[in-house]
Amino acid sequence: MNSRMQPVVRILGLLCVLLLLILLSSELRLRKSFPSTVASDDPRIPGGDSTHGRTLALAACASCHGADLAGREIADVAWLGRLYASNLTPGHGGIPKGQLASMVLRAIRDGVDADGHTLVLMPSVFLRRISDTDLADLIAYLAQIEPVDRDWPERRLGLFTRAVLGLGLADELLAAETVAASVAATPAPVPGASESYGGYLVDLGGCRVCHHSDLRGGRHLLAVPGEPEPPSLQPHALRHWSLKDFVSAMRAGQTPDGRRLNAEYMPWPFLGQLEDYQLEALWLYLRSDSAEPEVS
Repeated sequence: MNSRMQPVVRILGLLCVLLLLILLSSELRLRKSFPSTVASDDPRIPGGDSTHGRTLALAACASCHGADLAGREIADVAWLGRLYASNLTPGHGGIPKGQLASMVLRAIRDGVDADGHTLVLMPSVFLRRISDTDLADLIAYLAQIEPVDRDWPERRLGLFTRAVLGLGLADELLAAETVAASVAATPAPVPGASESYGGYLVDLGGCRVCHHSDLRGGRHLLAVPGEPEPPSLQPHALRHWSLKDFVSAMRAGQTPDGRRLNAEYMPWPFLGQLEDYQLEALWLYLRSDSAEPEVS
């Protein structure tokens, strides 16, 4: 071998070893088992209000799992991977009969699947704030929806996604790790047109997933090609909006300046089905100091 090539070969060899270690790290994180706070058998859940449960499902679940809750494609790009939101119906490829409550509880409270492995892209760290009453309502609704037979291909993470996970640059993708590392969830407030209840709905509605945990907006490291950059939802960005403007945007999909919201990425058709007091609560929170943390 040419002596001048030896350093290049060594560097390439080291880079290959480094890449393998990074990929191994991501695989170990995906395979790690987490303890669950939910019993292995289906827990007893008090009867819930399925009508209210439908509103919760539309606000909290439909944007990822689809209007029929049978799942949808999140990404299918070589370098990102093939990712799908799961089928939540009792149809083929969905939640097996008799396991609804336990699987929903584990996913929301602990961020794990039936085998105790972390879910990917599930915002459990925010959803786990859901009150016991709202959770019972959600499960009551999911228990009565029509089965949809829809099997999704096996999940596959692309090389870039695995590298990002291995380097710890997108920890929020791993639901169980995020839950385990977080502080105890703030108790759910009393429903009403209040700032605190609005913050609760922001968590349940997935606003912090797309617009970032502090609602600052901006593109994600693992954004799908063609995905629009999420705008800031902090008070300064909404300073020219009124409550009427906000409700109109949620129910008609149009901003005060006439811009149409892309329903593929902004789930206004689902959020718009919230009741008036819930939309007002969202607005009160987004206009409050709580939605714009101080920069330290």
